[in-house]
Amino acid sequence: MAMAETGYTSARNPVDLIEQVAGAHDWACDRTHEDELTLVVAGNWTDYQLSLNWREDLESLHIACAFDFKVPDNRLSEVYRLVAQINEQLSCSARA
Repeated sequence: MAMAETGYTSARNPVDLIEQVAGAHDWACDRTHEDELTLVVAGNWTDYQLSLNWREDLESLHIACAFDFKVPDNRLSEVYRLVAQINEQLSCSARA
């Protein structure tokens, strides 16, 4: 589907496009800086708070997502191991 068909306008800064998408979905968002956007997206179980930062010098978009995540005490050690594995794989792929 072409960008014109979606109703979005062309954007040099990807944060501009994400802000358009957020507006189209009625997601609460705040443009904290020309290259930064924070938004809240309602999910089935919780709200997701996203922070996006465009680095033109690196041509990269950094995305961080926070959400309320309750883990039963008997599963905490499994979650800690899983998060450690995810972080390890993310750092390995960043070096590749």
